[in-house]
Formats: sequence, C-alpha cells, structure tokens
Amino acid sequence: MKKSSEVWQAIVAEARDTVSREKMLSSFFQEYILNQGSMAEALSLQLASRLSSFVMPALTLRELFQEFLNCRPDTLEMIARDIEAAVERDPGLGGSRVSVLLYCKGFHALEAWRCSHWLWESHRHEMALFLQGMISQTFHVDIHPAAVIGQGIMLDHATGIIMGETTVVGDDVSILQNVTLGCHASTCQEGVRHPRIGSGVLIGPDTSVIGNVRIGDCARICAGSVVLKDIAPHAVAAGIPARELMAQDTRVTPSREMEEGLSDECWDKC
Repeated sequence: MKKSSEVWQAIVAEARDTVSREKMLSSFFQEYILNQGSMAEALSLQLASRLSSFVMPALTLRELFQEFLNCRPDTLEMIARDIEAAVERDPGLGGSRVSVLLYCKGFHALEAWRCSHWLWESHRHEMALFLQGMISQTFHVDIHPAAVIGQGIMLDHATGIIMGETTVVGDDVSILQNVTLGCHASTCQEGVRHPRIGSGVLIGPDTSVIGNVRIGDCARICAGSVVLKDIAPHAVAAGIPARELMAQDTRVTPSREMEEGLSDECWDKC
C-alpha cells in the first residue's frame, strides 16, 4: 500500500500530465493541485470549495479542515488508502488518482465526514452536526458524526447513502448507491441499534441493512437486498428479507471484486 506522500506525488504527476494535454484546464489544475504544497492542503481546499455557503464561507471551512488534518496527521494515511481503493475498484477512473481527489463525491463525502467525526470525538457536537448537514445537502450522503468507519473505503456513486449514529464499518469496504445502514423506526433505546459491517464487505446498490445486525468479514450483500439478521463471514446474501445463499471462497474479498449481482450458481440456489 502506497504511503500518503507517494499518493500525493502520483497526483501531482498526473496533474502535470493533464495540463500538458488540456490547456483549458491549466488554471483549474494549477489552483487545486499544482499550487498546493501537500495532499492535506489540496484536500482542504477541495472540500472547502465544495461545501462553502453564505453561512460558512470557504476560507473558514478550509481553516477547519486544516485544523483537523494538523491535529490528526494519521488521517492522511487513511485518506491515501481511500484513494487507492477507488482507483483499484472503479475501472471508470482509468487508474487516475487525481480524478478521485477532484471529482468523486463519495470520496469527498467520506473525507469531510472524517472531519465531522473528529469534531464529535472532540465534543464539538454542534459543529459536527452542522458539517453533517452540509455534507448531506451537497453530496447526498448522510453519515452521523458518531459512526465509526475504517479505511480503504469506497462509496461508489455515493448518492443516497445513509449511516446511523451507532453504525460501525470495518476496513476495505465498498458501498454502492442508495444504501441505508439504519435502525428500526420504532427503536428509541440507547446503545447499539445500527449495523456493524465487517472488513472486506461489499454492499450492493439499493440495499438496506436494518437494526443491530452484524455482517461478517468478506460477506457480499447483493443489490436490492433488505438485511434484517446477521450474515456470516464470506457468505453471499440476497433477497427481501435477505438470506444466505452460499459461502464464497475464503480467498475472495468481495469489496475488491465489485460483483454485486447474483452468479449463476447463486441463482440455482434461489
């Protein structure tokens, strides 16, 4: 896995190559990449420009994001893993890291959420919730600041992703559009009431995982499923309500394979 400094060097090289070929984008790439001294500076500028409003101007937001990255420098390695995850799993990016940094709103939503989570842990709850609202309005991704999310995460397309307050997501997870990790509407008690997603999991589009259920490591939840009970590690699950159809080869990591549909073998078991 590349270090954040190596990922940043690759982004700068890609930006220079783009400028040499696309003169009309020269000022854009110069401003957002080549004039920035580090990935932290480039990312804080990108997020601030995306999320700014008349209530919270870009300059103020950029100071907030820079404060976060200065206080939590380890987050840059997590961000680098998120970039690498997107490049490795989304063939539409053509291997371009600079495209992830500049254009992928799932990545933007995730990294802005990391700041809101830091604010929440720092007991700045009002600011964390304010930032959550801005992220939701801009990127259509609504993640509570108290949720816990690992690294190497890909929010593909991102629109319509919801994660509740006690959600836990492991490392190297891929989540597609219109996914809800929520709780039952009648659940008001304190404690864990949202899903816990293991590492290496793939959750297909238009899927809901509801309640205090556990999705085991390297499970695959197929598109359009409604999960209401635990799913075992390495299982393939589908349906409404979802049920386990088969076990996968334990050497397979679904989040990297990015196959969210049912194979012929799975259809035979339906």
